[in-house]
Amino acid sequence: MDAPPKIDPVTAHSDNDVVHWLTNGTRDQRFIDNIFGELCIRLQQAGIPVKRASLHILIHHPQWLGARIMWEDGREVEIARVDYDVQERSEYIGSPANEIHEVSPKCARISSAILRSAASTPSMTRCGRKA
Repeated sequence: MDAPPKIDPVTAHSDNDVVHWLTNGTRDQRFIDNIFGELCIRLQQAGIPVKRASLHILIHHPQWLGARIMWEDGREVEIARVDYDVQERSEYIGSPANEIHEVSPKCARISSAILRSAASTPSMTRCGRKA
């Protein structure tokens, strides 16, 4: 992975700067861990007291189930792959992550059905069907 570009720690960023960078300044970055590390630093510079953060990605790659990206203030970003066998471990079976994976597809179907029915209401029609 490439080292993330050096950000001047003295330069304060507003939350709008962070959003602008995230939507426009990351297009050429190939590695998600570099984007995540820089995002955390920029959030700190915007005044958000971030000391540690993690990003968990479910990707269904043929060799692994997902990845975990961890950032801690003053340390390098760490990325770890999560193997499929994690779903069989007792610590995973009783974890919130398992509940999310079990429930989220059902919630997505329910949410999309609610949005479709809400889109036909007069108030949503006036709003340009934004949900």
